Amino acid sequence: MPTSSVPPVTPTSTTTPPTNEEFLRNATQILKMMAEQSASGGSMPSMKMLKKAVKEMEARMALVDSGATHPLRQAGGPEWEDSAEVDVLIAGDGVARMRQNEAGTLLTSPAASKSQTILPVGGLVSILGYELIWTKRKCALRAPDGREIPLRVSAGCPEVNEATALELIAKIEEEKIQQLNEKARITKLAMLRAQQVEGCEQWETSMKDYVNKGKFEDGFRALVSMPWLRNVPREDLVRLATDLPTAESEAWELMKSLGFNRRMRKRLMHKDWVIKFYSGKKTQADKIFRPMDSNNTVVLDVDLMRSAELDVLKEGKGIFLLMLWGAATGRVAGVMASLPSNNSEEHLLRLMTIVETAREGRRYMCELMDIPTDGVAVTLWGSSEAEEDLSARALQRAWVKQWVVETNLQQLHFEQGGLGHPLRRPTYMVSNMDITELRGVRDERREEATWGSWSTWAPMMMHILVRGWKRWKMRPGWYPRMVKALRAVDRKSWERHLANDNVPHRPECLQCIHNATGRPHRKCLHKDCHVMSADTLGPVRVPGPKGEKYAIVFTFQYPKQKLSPEDAPVKDEELEGWDLDVEVTRGEETGNDSVEATVDPLEEVDFDGYEPSIGDDDSGVQGDEVEPMALRPTRVKSDATKEDWWEFREAAGILIRHHEVPRKALFRPTSSNGCPVHPAKLRDTRVTDVKYVGGGVETETSDWQGPKSGARALPVSWTGTSRFQISTAEVPEDDEVLQKDEEQWEKLIGDLVKPVEMETIYMVYPVRSKRGGDAMLAIQEAVLRLKLLGFPVARLHTDRGSEFASRGLRRWLLDHDIYHTRSEALVPQTNGAAERGVRWFKTRAKVLLAEADVNVKYWTLAMQHAANRRTHDRLGISKPLLLPFGSKVMIRRKVFGNNKKYDLTDRWEEGKYLGMSDSIKGGAVVLRASSALTETLNIRTGVINGWKMRSMIERQERKAKLFYDMGKFDLASCAEVLNEVDVVGSMSTKARGERTTSIILGAYVHGGLRGATKAARRRPHLTKFLNMVLRMKVAEDLGEDGSWTTIGVFKAADIPPHRDSRNQVGSWNYVMEVGVVSKGGLWVAQGKGNETIRGGGALQPLAKEQPDGKVVEGNLVDIGGRAAAFNPKELHAYLSDEPEHWIIAAVTPPGSFYVEYKCIGEFVKMGISSGGHWSGKS
Repeated sequence: MPTSSVPPVTPTSTTTPPTNEEFLRNATQILKMMAEQSASGGSMPSMKMLKKAVKEMEARMALVDSGATHPLRQAGGPEWEDSAEVDVLIAGDGVARMRQNEAGTLLTSPAASKSQTILPVGGLVSILGYELIWTKRKCALRAPDGREIPLRVSAGCPEVNEATALELIAKIEEEKIQQLNEKARITKLAMLRAQQVEGCEQWETSMKDYVNKGKFEDGFRALVSMPWLRNVPREDLVRLATDLPTAESEAWELMKSLGFNRRMRKRLMHKDWVIKFYSGKKTQADKIFRPMDSNNTVVLDVDLMRSAELDVLKEGKGIFLLMLWGAATGRVAGVMASLPSNNSEEHLLRLMTIVETAREGRRYMCELMDIPTDGVAVTLWGSSEAEEDLSARALQRAWVKQWVVETNLQQLHFEQGGLGHPLRRPTYMVSNMDITELRGVRDERREEATWGSWSTWAPMMMHILVRGWKRWKMRPGWYPRMVKALRAVDRKSWERHLANDNVPHRPECLQCIHNATGRPHRKCLHKDCHVMSADTLGPVRVPGPKGEKYAIVFTFQYPKQKLSPEDAPVKDEELEGWDLDVEVTRGEETGNDSVEATVDPLEEVDFDGYEPSIGDDDSGVQGDEVEPMALRPTRVKSDATKEDWWEFREAAGILIRHHEVPRKALFRPTSSNGCPVHPAKLRDTRVTDVKYVGGGVETETSDWQGPKSGARALPVSWTGTSRFQISTAEVPEDDEVLQKDEEQWEKLIGDLVKPVEMETIYMVYPVRSKRGGDAMLAIQEAVLRLKLLGFPVARLHTDRGSEFASRGLRRWLLDHDIYHTRSEALVPQTNGAAERGVRWFKTRAKVLLAEADVNVKYWTLAMQHAANRRTHDRLGISKPLLLPFGSKVMIRRKVFGNNKKYDLTDRWEEGKYLGMSDSIKGGAVVLRASSALTETLNIRTGVINGWKMRSMIERQERKAKLFYDMGKFDLASCAEVLNEVDVVGSMSTKARGERTTSIILGAYVHGGLRGATKAARRRPHLTKFLNMVLRMKVAEDLGEDGSWTTIGVFKAADIPPHRDSRNQVGSWNYVMEVGVVSKGGLWVAQGKGNETIRGGGALQPLAKEQPDGKVVEGNLVDIGGRAAAFNPKELHAYLSDEPEHWIIAAVTPPGSFYVEYKCIGEFVKMGISSGGHWSGKS
């Protein structure tokens, strides 16, 4: 058993008194020994002897040995007899005969004198996951859960309480037994499956099946069939093959269980791997391999000394399974390994398996893309044959020599001492890379150094390995993994193209080129932003109003804009990531609204002895005319301008906080002070370089997470830096948070990934001829109009017409930074956007002229109106208002002079609206009855002819009387009648809704006046028809004869909550919705124990917030096609999310029963039912 190597510098530490936990642990250990002694027939000790034994137990310490490979403790009685004897190698190359239990712990005789217990650091790290922390200020063992066990340093060797050591040894033994049982179980299952596997002469075929399917049987068949492994026992080969993950998701979870962070997992998924096996602990020398860690390659260090999860010999779901999966999927591009001194042959077998699997995986990937195989870079080395250690013996095995010969690996002999290694290290290396610089290198030193680790790689050897890897990638036919994946996809698409008889068209296919008719029209369209295309329309057979026979048509393409109202609220999720918090001023924090007094910059300036001086030029100026001079104070650097700042060295994994502002407390990183890395990712050790304000420098090393040391205050203010190291362990990730981050990121980059959505607007300018001057004026006007709309013009695209080829046009375009391109001759498809615009204008002009019944010669105005309409719609322009083409308007006739002859004549006449005016801002072009065109601002729209309105009411009355006589009182007929009604009256109060229009039919009460409304007298048949429809619906749905005196016909989308206070006491309102059934209904507040609503559809409780913020409980009833009665004195409202609907409501105003006798006759003819409550008066 080797002894521990002691470092020359020993940290100072004090012996901590035993805690209650340690005391109880010691007592438990002594009681266990007493129980064993009593079981063997001995007598029980007294209390005095027990106290003495406890003190002796507390005084005993165990050695924490970094060089020991197995624990050492004293055995119990029965355990000593059952343990087997083994030969143990101790310090000085000596061999001792000792006993070892089934868990691998070395035992000393129970009858022998007490020997010191030894706790191996390697077992604590690899099996239990502990970490040894040895600094100038403390020496401790840190458990995986963060708990620390203090160690005492005696003569340069760390020691721990023996009871604690025995407890840790027990945990190591328990974990080892579990690992052995699991390993035996896996080996047993593998042997059962291996018994059914027979060898095959073509082992490459089995290896290819293993790469494709990932089954244990195929991998084991390939191993036992390899010619160099035929003499190796099957028991050794059965542990090399295993079932591989079948999907990338399984491999992702495997990487996650091994401790790889998310960034590393993504790199392993998409890049080639260069694996460094057994490279030792992480050091600064790892930066030498940084050139290999490029955009297409990732360097992966696999060593037990870096992490307990990186044990290549671990069975089951471990790092070896991940390496095999990477090799089978073609990800492993290079393997570099230094054989360890323990279990060298087993390590070598696993390395050979990874290399052969990687070669087949790379070969299979190259076959998919039909390129030569690039192979796998392999470099393995161990001690030279003269060293006669385990690694040298493993490399001299017969199967290794045969494998080296059959795979064409070159053999190199050199000494790493000549390449910068502290030891001489004679080395035997096999490789297929071009690294001949290593051949024959000798160490010319007389004596090697006494320090250094056997597992360290020589610095110059690492540089040569990096150079060899660069040469390996420069070989012809080598492609990175990402390029190979793209080529494989392209090959599959070609196979599908040929199998589908060269469909669809591929521009790079020779058969498609020969059989095609030309370039597709859709491929000729230019999709650039801010491009204006132009073409000439005409000649038109019918000249325009000004003799125009041609028109210059323009199409302009720009990025599509998202239009929204100015006062539209912004959603909360769209504000995520934006800091909208306003910085609070000092006055606001203290609650004082007054503005702080401005600090005088001259307040601290010393003016003693200051005398203002006057220059020579001012010597003749009188004293009373000299203006006072403003003094500029000396600029003094203040601590208030200094700020602490962060420095993140990502490559080195170090985070530094620079302290510019003096402070006393040590710094603790948190999210509140702007730590750029999550505090959970930082190691506990904090190194603080202290620069005291009064002078002096000190380095403080402490635990920043400790309750006392985390924010401990120093006696004097200080500045300097605080350094933290990034932990390689992965912080647990919340899948929901990651998913939300992914969605936000996709939303942010969505506009960058997707193609830009283009929008097109059209413009047209009629001209008399196709001359270059007319075309140039049209182009200049189009560019100017786009500039007024806020759009730049980057390029003008036209055909090869002579009107667009003038030198003056070209010079003007260059002066305005507009590039001119032209289409291909005799190929109109290359100007497809403008050609499409010409067709669009022709179609729109035909439609507008036909609908407006206007002469064809006004085609120029129809095209301009169509272009203006499209521009208004695409850009959201609302002013000036565009009327429908050909709509009837009234314009003012302009007549002057003639001795006031026309003063009493009508100044307004009717005309047809033909579009916007180009010369008068906000004006319109109107076609008068005399066929003259007038451009004016004095137009009136929506003018109603009273006689025509009267005829409209008569038509409505005839339809209502017809349906009444036919007995058509269903809801469809009622809706048909109401659609003929023109409702123009608005409500007198906004409580009924701002957009609510209505007609009141029946009785009215206004103060002391009572009678029938004007609308009811003008529409008696409509009133009679609606009364009958509502009466029949009330009888059908409510089973009662309703009574009312007035019917209101409302057209509304939403009526806010209100009360009908001016209703007859004790009366009920009846309401029904006619037309399309909406998703809303009638809402009525709940009364105080009384019924407030009956009838209608299903009753749903609903609380509604009032304008004053008060929430009122109520019920929502569906009244679509159903009659309902409710108490008008309670709050009620009409709710609907859809467009406006017809609502019929029957009410009873107060005192409406007391009317004149002549009015009672009118109401009876109208069918108004009062329930026998009419009371006439003369």
